[in-house]
This record gives sequence, structure tokens and C-alpha cells, in this order.
Amino acid sequence: MYTKIILGIGIVIVVTLGILFIYLDNSEAPLATINSFAGCASAGYPVMESYPRQCRTPDGRTYTEILSDNDKSNLIRLTNPQPNDTTESPITIKGEARGTWYFEASFPVIIVDGNGKVLVQAPIQAKSDWMTQDFVPFETTIQFDTPTTETGELVLKKDNPSGLPEYDDEIRIPVKFKTWEAPAKNEDATTVKAYFTRDESGESCDKVFSVTRVIPKTQAVAKATLEELIKGPSAQEKTSGFGSAIPTGSKLNSISIVNGEARVDFNATAESGGGSCSMGLRKKQITETLMQFPTVKSVKLSVEGRMGDIFQP
Repeated sequence: MYTKIILGIGIVIVVTLGILFIYLDNSEAPLATINSFAGCASAGYPVMESYPRQCRTPDGRTYTEILSDNDKSNLIRLTNPQPNDTTESPITIKGEARGTWYFEASFPVIIVDGNGKVLVQAPIQAKSDWMTQDFVPFETTIQFDTPTTETGELVLKKDNPSGLPEYDDEIRIPVKFKTWEAPAKNEDATTVKAYFTRDESGESCDKVFSVTRVIPKTQAVAKATLEELIKGPSAQEKTSGFGSAIPTGSKLNSISIVNGEARVDFNATAESGGGSCSMGLRKKQITETLMQFPTVKSVKLSVEGRMGDIFQP
């Protein structure tokens, strides 16, 4: 009887050890092959809801989700808010950034609505020593003005005391606003679009972006819209990354629309300076701004009455 009990216990121990060996063997093999966020997440390991997301394996390795070719997760990571979160004022912003993202322990944060209106611009402070190459946590709670659209962007800009554009950097997070107010309609005004360049276009020489302009109601709406374009982006729009390839001092001499063709004449300044890319963007800004009107089917440009070899580097 005693022998049977001992034998039974022995069998149970052997079976248990066998099962444990098989489990460990099967669980350690995939762990050793994990080398990406996707592999870590698909294996069922914990995913941290940061921006971008991170996954941690049991042996302490961390993998960050790669979002695009412009991914900056090795420089700055946002924990709150997440992309397309619904936000309201005041908003708490927190995450971590490399020490090189800061200057004097802070960097600028900007919130803009869909019309490019800057709702707030303020510094965000490091929560520990920023004089390091490692990640440093940040957190702030700020209030912002009432937006005029339902959606907008949270912009976290690298502090750049030099002012040199080659050292600029930022991430933009789309957000939704819980409370917003559409601007009041003015019966004596007309809403039009002006097309500008923007930082996010990279090296593109023909990509332009529209901003909304409200101008006094007029029969010469195309002329008034071009004059808005020549003025360039507002200070708020510049903060949001908008720019213009059209030189300061450019002037519209005349515009007429004949059989669907907009004939536009500028002063000589409008084609001064810049290379081929700049010239292409100038023409694109003017053309897209005019083509929004249903009466315009094509655009012909001239400079001081001269056509043909114009807007050339």
C-alpha cells in the first residue's frame, strides 16, 4: 500500500515537471525572437498607452510603435492627450522628451484650432534635470481660449534658442474639442481661401495649403482674395507653420476674367529672388487661390505686361 502511494506521488511529480518543461520551452522560444513592437504586442505583452505606444517584454526590453517615416518617438513621447482625444480647458499635457528637446528646462507648447487660430502658447517644464541625453518627463496644465472649430492640433515644439530653421523640430497631435463656437456670420463679409506653403510639405515644390480669410463683400472678390494672398500668412498662421513663396513687396497690377481665363499682372518684385522651387510654389499659390472661384477655369500670369519667360529662377 505504502509503495503504491509513493509510486503515485512520483508519477504526479514527473508529469508536473514534464508539463512545466514544455510550457517554459514553448514560452521562452518566442520571447527570444521578439524584436519589434508588433511582435511584442501580438505575443500579448503589456502595451503602454503613450504616444507613440510602447510594449514591454518580461525580460525588460521595450519596443516603440513606429508611426511613419517622420516618427520622432526617439525624441519625444506624449502620454496625455492621445491622438484624436476629446479635450477641454484646462488641459493636462504630459510625457517625456530627450534633454536636447529642452532649453533652460522648458519647450513651447501651442494649441491651434482648425482655422489656425492660436488658442494658447506657453512653456512646458521638465520635471527633473534636463541636462542629459536621456528622456526627461514633462507635465503642465494650461487653459486655452474657446476654439472656433471642433478639431485642432496640439503642437510640441523643440526649443530652438538659435532661431536657425535647421534646428527646428516639432510633433503635431490631432485633437477634438469638447466645447467650441463657430464664428458669427457677417452678412457684409465673404469667406474665401488663400493658399500658402507649410513646413510639413518638406521638399515639395508644388504643394500648398489653404487658410480661411474673411473679406468685405465685393464684386471684385478675386482681386480682393489675391491681395489677401500677397499680404502673406498672419502671425497665428506662421506659428502653425504656414509661409509664402511670394516675396514681400509684391503687388497686383491688374486682374481680369475673360471667358473663364483669369489674366493676372504683377509687379517685378513678384518674380524676384528664389530658385525654381520657389517660383513653382509662387505660381501654385496664385493659381490655386484663383481656381476656387467657379468663374475661373484657367490662369494666365504676366509681370509688368510681360508674358512667357516669367517666374523663372
